[in-house]
Amino acid sequence: MAWNNRRRDRGAELYDLYMAHRWERSDAQARGVFQAINRLASEFRREDRDRRSGRRSWRRTEVVLSERPHLKSTTYCMRPGR
Repeated sequence: MAWNNRRRDRGAELYDLYMAHRWERSDAQARGVFQAINRLASEFRREDRDRRSGRRSWRRTEVVLSERPHLKSTTYCMRPGR
């Protein structure tokens, strides 16, 4: 449960920053949002090393992509209703 809670809490911060990076580009660029995303990820990894004996706190890429195969498409279009 702690693992899922940590992912939920961390993900909320990253979600906000990434959505700004993607959809409010000029403001995000002016504020250095992508650098902040990378710095936040580095802080998360450091916390994993300190508090989790280095065990990672994210799922493997192939697992995530296997759940959403449309993300690998070269011609992405939003699914209806989304």
